[in-house]
Amino acid sequence: MFKFLDPVQNSIRNHRILWLPISFGVVLVIAALVRLWSIGAESAWIDEAYSIELAKHSIIDIIKGTAADQHPPFYYLLLHAWFRLGSGIVFARLLSVVLGVINVAQTMHFGYKSGGIYIALVGGLLLAISPMHVWYSQEIRMYILLACLTTAAATSLWWALESKRMIHWILYSIFSILAIYTHYFAFFLLAGFALWIVIRFVNGYPKNEILKWVVSTLIILLTFLPWLPTAINQARYHSMTWVESPTINLIRDTLLRLLFGIAVLTLPEILLWIVLVMVIGVFTWAFIKYLPVFSKHKGNFYYVISWGVIPFLCISAAALIFPVYQFKQYLIVLAPILLLSAWITYLLPRTYRIIGLIILILTACTSLVYQQVTLSKDDWKGATEFIQQNSTPDDALFSNPAAASLAFDQYGELEIPLFGIPENYDIVSGGWEGEMLTPDKADDIFSELAQTYQRVWLLEFFPEFWDEDKYAENWLNHHSTLVVDQNFGRIRIRIYDFNSE
Repeated sequence: MFKFLDPVQNSIRNHRILWLPISFGVVLVIAALVRLWSIGAESAWIDEAYSIELAKHSIIDIIKGTAADQHPPFYYLLLHAWFRLGSGIVFARLLSVVLGVINVAQTMHFGYKSGGIYIALVGGLLLAISPMHVWYSQEIRMYILLACLTTAAATSLWWALESKRMIHWILYSIFSILAIYTHYFAFFLLAGFALWIVIRFVNGYPKNEILKWVVSTLIILLTFLPWLPTAINQARYHSMTWVESPTINLIRDTLLRLLFGIAVLTLPEILLWIVLVMVIGVFTWAFIKYLPVFSKHKGNFYYVISWGVIPFLCISAAALIFPVYQFKQYLIVLAPILLLSAWITYLLPRTYRIIGLIILILTACTSLVYQQVTLSKDDWKGATEFIQQNSTPDDALFSNPAAASLAFDQYGELEIPLFGIPENYDIVSGGWEGEMLTPDKADDIFSELAQTYQRVWLLEFFPEFWDEDKYAENWLNHHSTLVVDQNFGRIRIRIYDFNSE
């Protein structure tokens, strides 16, 4: 079966030095092209607008702004430096594109050094066309930077353990520190590495090398110590009310999305469980029956498990206890999980290997097209244009959260005044979260607006978090007339006329 592939395989074996850079280059070109695909088609949503506007501030203000928000400052500092070269939404997204392609190159490099050309090319290609990876390689947020830094940390630790050279321990410490200062979920990755070190220690790994890991870990933790009070304060005062509590079905869907992309979730519930059981079955079968044959790379296979599976389980377990579950948080385990997919297909007999590759590649491509066609960011550009075209000098706009102004600023200034809560919103001191609206606060705000303006535009973005009991809507329905009701994705805009009662 698949005898037609023999000439290709023979050519690759005979001209390996030539084929290697060409094949790596082809994968990187594919990665770049799919990430540049429609990069400017989507409008910048509120999180991206927040990144852009905060990065425009001074370094001191960026640090203050992130301290008032939920994340550490490194990504915003990097974006601040990137803006020295250009400006605009597309240019800001180009930073994520570059980081995404770099992450694909990192994955191929690690795959080649730890498992050979097959692991490198298959793992790299799967990451290049991964719908999740492409999505966050086009977003002006820190998640793709986190993926790059955690991959760099994982690669450096592997080199440190293999070569025993001090430079790799230094690089591991640096990349881990930068990862933690990018996103706190980097700690889950360090937990996976800690387990791997413990296993090696139990199996007789030299104590002096274990000591180097202990010293590196202490350096990482000590370097994070100055930011620790801020991190604790963020955890205490930033309750992420929009984060859902995961169910077993959601954890199942997360793993399947990482492997096959979002289109797999269109399958009926029973088929999703069947797919999951098949994935686990194939993994177990290959692990038990074929891994012993490849003893040369067995340790590297286990290392990839500690890099991907352990953090996946840690994140999932933490999400069951604390409100932290978001699919994007799993991006840090995407590269190792796809490398594991490459390993599993490599362990299978030739016919099953090719079938497995075809399934992985086709499902990823299908999901990528499905994602690009069906998913979209919130249409702040359309909302801005709608307000600009339909507002009058006697109008005012009320928004909760007030940080909607950040998204509007990306597409030109509004000609009507914007009010919102928190009042007197400032990106440096206030993050972008809204505030819960109360009956008294709604009465105070809209009574004052009714005395000054003829119409009020009510903009709601996730109102279930800021106005679950619909105090704004109820007050305006009681004291004015609804004349326009328009949606732009999850953005809802309504116009109320006080003189039309």
